[in-house]
Amino acid sequence: MPVFARKLLVAVSSAFLITAVFFSPAFALVARKGDTILVPASEVVKEDLYIAGDTAIIEGTIEGDLWSACRSLTLHGSVKGSIFAVGGAITLAGNVENGVKIIGGNLTVAERIGRDLFVLGNKVSIDKSAAVGGDFFVGAGDVLIDGPVGGTMRGAARTAIMGGFVGEDAFLYIKYLTLSDGAHISGDLTYTSVEEALVRPGARIDGTTTHHVPEYKKRFREIFPFIILAGVAGKIFQFLTTVFVGLVFILVAAKPLFLLSEGIRKRPGASAGWGAIILFGAPIGVALAFGTIVGIGLGMVAASAYHIALIIGYVAISLTIGRLILGQSAQIKKKGVIFGSFVLGLFIITLLRFVPVFGYFVWFAASLFGLGSIVTAMIIKGEGSKKKAS
Repeated sequence: MPVFARKLLVAVSSAFLITAVFFSPAFALVARKGDTILVPASEVVKEDLYIAGDTAIIEGTIEGDLWSACRSLTLHGSVKGSIFAVGGAITLAGNVENGVKIIGGNLTVAERIGRDLFVLGNKVSIDKSAAVGGDFFVGAGDVLIDGPVGGTMRGAARTAIMGGFVGEDAFLYIKYLTLSDGAHISGDLTYTSVEEALVRPGARIDGTTTHHVPEYKKRFREIFPFIILAGVAGKIFQFLTTVFVGLVFILVAAKPLFLLSEGIRKRPGASAGWGAIILFGAPIGVALAFGTIVGIGLGMVAASAYHIALIIGYVAISLTIGRLILGQSAQIKKKGVIFGSFVLGLFIITLLRFVPVFGYFVWFAASLFGLGSIVTAMIIKGEGSKKKAS
């Protein structure tokens, strides 16, 4: 991997780890990163464990929490605390005593989770050998539940097949719902769907079943004021989050970030062109990959890389705008000045995004030039290396 790309990867991983530390009440931790991270069965990690890399296999015992930013995470050991993870493929085949929060592609739960399970992903499976001790919150494409859920189930999905036990009520916003033989909901079942649920003869619902057909226009009118408020709050939250991530990039990879900014400043046309190719081409490629069984894993990785590239590009375009306003054409050597320029540019972009309709074009342009800067920066870096060699 080129030094330039490796530094950016380190910056992304560090951003996740530092964010995890920042929001964690306990600062005693062990941090590990790399292509393959292994915690052998003989190892006991007495503090929280923070990992970032390609593949992680946990066979030992973690007495604190597990924080993971890996493409693939497999747990065979046990976690005494909670799990917070983002990744493409996550398999929990070991015991987790507290709760689990997951954002990823495919999640498979094959063992016991002591408390709540919160997951956003593509496909979620709770095997017969698994159990969720608390509530289950899910947002996914496909959900398969064979194991018991001790508390309430809430979520939204394209399809859900329920064959296990739900200890309390179930509230679902769904397209296709199937209750298989052996499914048992102790409380009420309330679901919103155009289609009526398929309930097999062997399924059991102790409470009442309520089916709501969505009224899109009426619902939109009811929530429209909240959409506006949520949009404002979302932009403010994004601004603060991006400031924090940008600070991590500046501390860890200031030179590569400056090179991205130079790519936009010196070659705006090329940046826009390459940005358009990535902005429109990458989602198409990811969608095609998801269309085949073999390509699902690749699609997960590509989708994650695309999201990371958007974040990197957003930081780069913010720095570029700040530099242009302050008249900084030469390389900045003080990281404090770089950070100030970045925050100024980000603040201007955020203000412009509040303007109705025009704000969308501001986001589009920022994404376009930001994504393209990654390619133009590599081209400039390569040209510089050739000149030095000659």
